Amino acid sequence: MMHLTRQLTAISGLCLTLSTPAIADLSGTQTIQLLDKDNSAHTIGSITFTHEGEQTRYQLHIDHSQFTDYFLSMKEMKCLEGPELWCHLPYPYASPRTISPDNTQWLSHDLLFMFKKPNEFGANFWNGIYYEFTVTDEG
Repeated sequence: MMHLTRQLTAISGLCLTLSTPAIADLSGTQTIQLLDKDNSAHTIGSITFTHEGEQTRYQLHIDHSQFTDYFLSMKEMKCLEGPELWCHLPYPYASPRTISPDNTQWLSHDLLFMFKKPNEFGANFWNGIYYEFTVTDEG
């Protein structure tokens, strides 16, 4: 049985989870949730996995109704409000949107976020949150 787990490369009050059980074989549609510091889940979208030969493709849907529009550093951004703003940064280049047990880079690129304090001016892209995913045999 295979599961996706995540590892944050930046310290944060939120983490990303993908629901189970269909994720075990990287197939079907799964929920994308952010967990706050109280471990409360906030659904922000879904991801659908499909198999094409040796590859697994994914289609990402971010539910923008959960986000608020902000104009930061001359760029429109969709942000989640809280003690910090968490803004989704859509990957701007073409991507094959594929995933495998040993390569989850495209998914990490598509789920890039940045944080900022509400009183800070503009966007500081050095505050990026990059999730590194690993396919494992357990949850």
